[in-house]
Amino acid sequence: LPSQASRPRAHAASCIRGFHLCWSCFEPEVTVSGVYLQLLAHMAEQTTNLQASSGGNGGDDSNQPASKEVFNSKTLDKLQTYLANKGDDISKNQRKKLMRRIEWLKHKPERKAQQKEKRKRKKEATKETADVKRPKITKMEESSCKIRVAIDLSLDKLMTEKERGKSLKQLQRCYSLNRRACNPVRLYLTGIAGSFKQSAALINGFNNWDVHFSEGDHLSCFGKENVVYLSSESENELQELEEGKAYVIGGLVDHNRCKGLCHKLAEEQGVQHARLPIDSYLVLKTRKVLTIDQVFQILLKVTEGLSWKDAFLETIPQRKGAVALDDKSEDSNETPQLS
Repeated sequence: LPSQASRPRAHAASCIRGFHLCWSCFEPEVTVSGVYLQLLAHMAEQTTNLQASSGGNGGDDSNQPASKEVFNSKTLDKLQTYLANKGDDISKNQRKKLMRRIEWLKHKPERKAQQKEKRKRKKEATKETADVKRPKITKMEESSCKIRVAIDLSLDKLMTEKERGKSLKQLQRCYSLNRRACNPVRLYLTGIAGSFKQSAALINGFNNWDVHFSEGDHLSCFGKENVVYLSSESENELQELEEGKAYVIGGLVDHNRCKGLCHKLAEEQGVQHARLPIDSYLVLKTRKVLTIDQVFQILLKVTEGLSWKDAFLETIPQRKGAVALDDKSEDSNETPQLS
């Protein structure tokens, strides 16, 4: 240790603050154990002085902070008693904390009752939800409905990427409607290939849909004589749905760029074509062209027993301004026959 004999020993006491040692304060050639003993002696002396100083004040604990035991107390009476007796002896901040603690304990029963009621309501809601049975899903093969509806997806090349995305959403809507039906129709997706197939594969669970997939067209699936291609430009009005026929909906979203395409395609293929009997039951303020899912929903409602008129009114959006004809006879609103 360095020799600092010229320094007074009193310096050792002045520099031990918070038990911090100044090595220069000790006598030359002092050992480490000697330093340790001097430190212990100094600590004992400081403790004795502190106790003597505390005792000389007559036990006055004014401005002493309240103990943690008091603030953590869960007894309201104990805190109120402490505040009444010692309120003037504690600091302003301590008094505020104590009052907040008292206020919190005062409203504790109310909060406890509210939490209990909340748990009760949650338990009842969970019980009600558990009692609701999920509706039974009928698969196509189990359905009593034998009507076949196909969506022609071979028109993919005529659509932009944005239009293809819209057609996929309408396709999902068709599947969802058929899936929830008590007796779903036999749904076919024909001509699915290329980029459309790749985009459709990104739909979660698409490959597991309860539908008939076919990369071939509707002619190879049903035969030329069994196909009825639906087109708003057709001069033939569809009156009834036959089980032996396959009703094809053009899977095209073109925003009127390819007007009359489905009608032209049906004539080129030499298959039957027809339009929905909208003119016989409604007056529309806009064009009679409907989306893929709207046409499918109308056909599905008819297979469920609704009349053409009711199926139109329930499906066609209000923005098209559909108004039922008042001069139709009672027979015109009869349920279409399924043969």
